[in-house]
Amino acid sequence: MIMVTSPSRAGWLRLLTDLVLSPRCEVCERALRAGTPDVLCAPCVATILPPPGPLCPRCGLPTPVAAPCATCVRRSPAFRSAKAVALYRPAEDALNPLARAIQLLKYGSRRPIAATLARLLAEHYPFTGEATLVPVPLHPSRLRQRGFNQAALLAVHLGRRRRLPVVLRALLKRHPTPAQAALRAVDRWRNLDATFAVRDPRAVEGRRIVLIDDVLTTGATAHACAVALHAAGAAAVDVYTVARAP
Repeated sequence: MIMVTSPSRAGWLRLLTDLVLSPRCEVCERALRAGTPDVLCAPCVATILPPPGPLCPRCGLPTPVAAPCATCVRRSPAFRSAKAVALYRPAEDALNPLARAIQLLKYGSRRPIAATLARLLAEHYPFTGEATLVPVPLHPSRLRQRGFNQAALLAVHLGRRRRLPVVLRALLKRHPTPAQAALRAVDRWRNLDATFAVRDPRAVEGRRIVLIDDVLTTGATAHACAVALHAAGAAAVDVYTVARAP
């Protein structure tokens, strides 16, 4: 006998809303199936593929051989490993679906995108054992300007899906810094010296931390966060992001 369960009230409401509003993919504007919780269509999601190996075991950068990359050999990051769902690849004429989705989330205030990206984070979650999720923080001035922290949204959704504890305010960004995207790799690391601090060491002491963010580029931000977490007594710090810039 096949048991048929009734949709939840929220599910019915979403279905009725979709039937009226004809929802479309946030990235390509294809029509979405009525009632789907995702805001990205299946063809766009299908382009979000795991990074091709081999990968640097420390920062997750594609490398010629399965060994630490030259950057990690020269400057070993404070985090133990960095994993990502896919590569962040801007095309010559337009951003690919993943890059477009991340930019719409961060700069277009399309917050529902976070739930879909967190679903991908949950499905590809690469770590075993108990861990505490900690989002990379924004400086309060940037948070007021944007209205939300995309890393915190991702961490909350991922925590719910994987049933992992989340400490949203574990880290504090003590002073604003210039936009990292405008800086050279070496300047990104200098730009973040002593920028992050742990609010309450008891929240991370002895815990294995998985640091959550949208994109890992040079690893400078993740390194600075990991330094602060280790100083507060974290047992280990791994990094997990939606995308990894090649």
